[in-house]
Amino acid sequence: MSMHEYGGLMGSGTLRGTEPHHALRYRALYDYLRQHDAVVPLVISECAQNAGYQFPGVEIFMEDFMW
Repeated sequence: MSMHEYGGLMGSGTLRGTEPHHALRYRALYDYLRQHDAVVPLVISECAQNAGYQFPGVEIFMEDFMW
């Protein structure tokens, strides 16, 4: 299964703070899949701040992805 995890659609532009509806939404999906014994491998195929269209800068990028 493949998912996109974008953040920063509103507010700071980072992934952090957009959970669980944008960043980290795969966790809710996996909770559901576990309940039905249907866990499959997951690839996060795209992940970016600012909805994927504007690089926030090296420091913010690194802090956000380390989170």
